[in-house]
This record gives sequence, C-alpha cells and structure tokens, in this order.
Amino acid sequence: MIRDAIPANNPTPELFGPWHNLSIVSPRLDMCVIEKIGSKHWRLVQCLMNRPNQTMDDLVRGLPCPEDAVIANSSEMVSSTVFLRDPLERFLSAYLDKCVVAREIDTHCQPMEVFQRSNRLVEGIIDNKRHFFEAYVDTMPLKWNLHFFPQSFYCDGLFRHIQNYDFVGQMGQNFYNDLDRLSQQFPHGRFGAILDGIFELEKNLATSAGNIGVETSASSHVREYYTPATLRRVLEYTAIDYMLLNITIPEWAQQMLNDEV
Repeated sequence: MIRDAIPANNPTPELFGPWHNLSIVSPRLDMCVIEKIGSKHWRLVQCLMNRPNQTMDDLVRGLPCPEDAVIANSSEMVSSTVFLRDPLERFLSAYLDKCVVAREIDTHCQPMEVFQRSNRLVEGIIDNKRHFFEAYVDTMPLKWNLHFFPQSFYCDGLFRHIQNYDFVGQMGQNFYNDLDRLSQQFPHGRFGAILDGIFELEKNLATSAGNIGVETSASSHVREYYTPATLRRVLEYTAIDYMLLNITIPEWAQQMLNDEV
C-alpha cells in the first residue's frame, strides 16, 4: 500500500494528489474529496461556486470547467468538510465502476496484468459475478489503486484529523439530508441550489448514459457480490476506517457473518 500510494515513477502521488483538496471561495470551505464519494460532483460544485459566470446549463452542454481553483485570502476564516461512505459499499462501488463498467476502456482495475479482458487467467470466471469479484478481492492488494485506499489515509490522514472537521457527512441513505444540513450550516445564495442541482444533474446524466447509476448504486448490489469470505477479506482491508472514523459496520454485513456461523 505504501509503495502504491507514492509510486516512484509518478511525480504526482496517487493518494496525496492535490485533487483531493478543493477550496470554495464563498462560503469559505476547504473540502476533502475522496474517490467514489462523489469526487467528480464536488469538483463541479467548486467550479460553479468559484465562477459566478459558469452556469448549470454550461455543464449540461458539456462545456469544460477549468480545474484550477480560485483561492480566497489566506487570512479568512476557513471551515473544513468531508463526506465519508461505508467502506464495504465504497469498495464494491469502485469495483463495479472500474472492473465491470469501464474495465475495457479504463486502467484502474489493477493489476492490469491479471484483469485486462484478454487475459486467459480470468476467462472462466468473468461471467460469474461472485467468482470474478472474489478473484479481484483476493488479488487486489498486489496493486493498490487510488479508488480502493482506505478513506482514513486521504487528505493528510483523516484518521488523525477527522475530529477537527467542521462538517462530516455520510454518503448513504441520508445523503441528501446531509447535503441540506451542509447548505444550512454554510448559508450562501447559490450554495444550496448548486448542491441540489449538481447531484441531481449527475444522477440524471448517469441514468441516461446507461450507467449503473450515481456512484454505481452499490448499496443495492452488495448481496449480489459479497459472500462471507469476500466480506471478511474486504473488512480486513478497510478495518481502519470502521475503527478510526467511527463508521458502523452495516446490518447486512453483520447478518451475513452471523448466518455463516
């Protein structure tokens, strides 16, 4: 994991890349954004909040949003926010996105030497959901990808600083309630409307494009892919998130392990 977090041949570290830290000018917010927890959505929120002339219609029409952030004066009071996600669901979401939907056109289903479509090593199991997922779960630690690192390690170590964040939300069943809570905690004329618009826009675009859904809707697929064996393995990989970020293991996972006994 340490080797892949800071690859020697990559001048921009995977786990510590600047794209995980976004700044919004007004309300003055620093956001820790994590892959498979709406990271692309938050970049659009940053774009619209920092550039009043950029509109939602521009995004619908596919106009690019500049990636560079407009940073406010460093002397201003800054609040920090982060959204977390159930680690088991996030792991499956990354797998569905990178190894099922986009495996032929993406390079994130690693190690590529094993999981590229032309590899005969996976020929016999590629059409079996659980078997292919099991193969990925067992092989994944050979090459850690930034979509699978524990959330605890992002943004200079969330496990060390989570208690200092002004707002901690959850990307789960109450996600839209947390978006409302965020906009109420940091009131701004455009903020609430942009939050609602971006996440609704992304959901509609993903559906019309034939994708599995916003963030792959992994919560509705957990029992299709997880078995007690894969569940235990992924819990090993993500235990630090449950222990140090105060995330509760979901009921479906506890029930699956209890049923096995």
